[in-house]
Amino acid sequence: MTPDSGSIVLNGRTLFDSKQKINLSVQERNIGLMFQSYALFNHMTVYENILVGMKGHDKKLQEEVIKSYLKLLEIENLKDKKPKMLSGGQKQRVALARILAQQPEILMLDEPFSALDSHLRFMIEEPFKKALQSFKGTVLYVSHNRQEIYKYCDQTAVMADGQIQEIKGTEDLFMKCETVAAARLTGCRNMSKVKWLNEEEVHLIDWGITLKLKKEKQTYIKSSYDTIGMREGDMVLTSDLESDEVMAVEVGKLFKMPDKIKIDLWTSNGYKLIYTCSSREYHEIETLLNQKHIGVLIDETKLLYLRSK
Repeated sequence: MTPDSGSIVLNGRTLFDSKQKINLSVQERNIGLMFQSYALFNHMTVYENILVGMKGHDKKLQEEVIKSYLKLLEIENLKDKKPKMLSGGQKQRVALARILAQQPEILMLDEPFSALDSHLRFMIEEPFKKALQSFKGTVLYVSHNRQEIYKYCDQTAVMADGQIQEIKGTEDLFMKCETVAAARLTGCRNMSKVKWLNEEEVHLIDWGITLKLKKEKQTYIKSSYDTIGMREGDMVLTSDLESDEVMAVEVGKLFKMPDKIKIDLWTSNGYKLIYTCSSREYHEIETLLNQKHIGVLIDETKLLYLRSK
């Protein structure tokens, strides 16, 4: 697809510029793109599929490079097999080896694990990560899966409404995001619009509670921060309903999942909060939850101060 306007520049080299009428062909761009379908050639062996992107290279060099990627991605025993004999995870590693053998300037991965079940993802995780780390160029990794992003990416850019809303080191973004879009995509499901009352107090409109901020947090009193978020696992449940930092809630439905338990909590003004915990943690608070009317202790250090735009 040809962009309507703008420019695309890779490492100082212009690939597209609408004003200068520059639009390099696919062959001239030297970009590696791994499709969700992997796009392997069914009539070729694994070795031949990887060789496709290396035409023009010395035959001995071709063999050395292909062998190195077969070993790195742990698919040496598959080199003479054809794609129809491979599992989804094996096909993915062959597709990645083919791209890496081309030595592109940038490697672009579009939801690379979307076609794999959770077991296959786990099985190829280590060789996949090694392959990405061995690549000397930039890797552009597109995904909606926050676990994958956290595992594989050094920096993360959050896209919403066609624009980058926030870009940070991945760990920093997950710990201290500053936009509603980033909070949602990194797993924060509890958010409330806020009204700043004065230098010390903020009213959480959706949750129906007013908080008195500690002195070091008062720097957040700016018109740009209009939302507060609280992650599901950062909530602390309590039987104390008297403290100013406790929000009264009613225990709603409980959903048991293989690795965690999700509980709906309803505020007095009808807002639903989501709380999650492990099975072990659930057994520790089961008696408390049976009381139906409990409190959520809001730990100010765990709150996210966010901008809607």
